[in-house]
Amino acid sequence: MVARNDAASRYEYLSDGELAGFIEFRQDGAVTVLTHTEVEPGLHGTGAARELAEGALENLAKLDATVRPECSYLSRFIRREGTHGVTVEWPEGH
Repeated sequence: MVARNDAASRYEYLSDGELAGFIEFRQDGAVTVLTHTEVEPGLHGTGAARELAEGALENLAKLDATVRPECSYLSRFIRREGTHGVTVEWPEGH
């Protein structure tokens, strides 16, 4: 399950009710800047990061958000898997 935690400025991936990963973000005016993605090492290769990315992007699409992926994982994910309905503002050099 993926949940937005505005107080912590991140999307959280919960596994069995426990925090198992997150995507940190910050606002830059009207743009949501996605800065870092992390999942527990034991979940590497299980699809957890994919589920987290999809959940975050789908939520941002519902908010009609524009995102700037500064996180290398999310940049690769969006290029490979698509935008999931968000508008993407690519950082310089990406």
